[in-house]
Amino acid sequence: MITNLHRNIMGTTSFDGKFQGMRKAQDFIVYPLAAGETTICIQSDTRYGRLDLTTGNLEMSKSHANGAGSMAFALDTRVKETVSSEELTSLRDFIRSTGSKELVGSSMVLSNNEGALTV
Repeated sequence: MITNLHRNIMGTTSFDGKFQGMRKAQDFIVYPLAAGETTICIQSDTRYGRLDLTTGNLEMSKSHANGAGSMAFALDTRVKETVSSEELTSLRDFIRSTGSKELVGSSMVLSNNEGALTV
């Protein structure tokens, strides 16, 4: 379940997500997208995952108390599920609203989120 879509300190999208095997929702950040990408990388304090914005297929690492990143994702047996079309549409629309070649977050971080314009 995806709720509470909002901009984060980087200026990209964050949301509260509760997926298979999770007791409660966690705050996930969406990494900036390069032009042409349709799969987003998401990360919370304990999980790392990838979500295909065209199919809704989500693959996520197991929970790691000390934090999860792309290495945990590569090595874990992944949790898999499909995000509903309604949630996927809302997420895609919000991500698109954060698209910019020079995205400035509230912490003066500058990133290229140009790919979000074409999601």
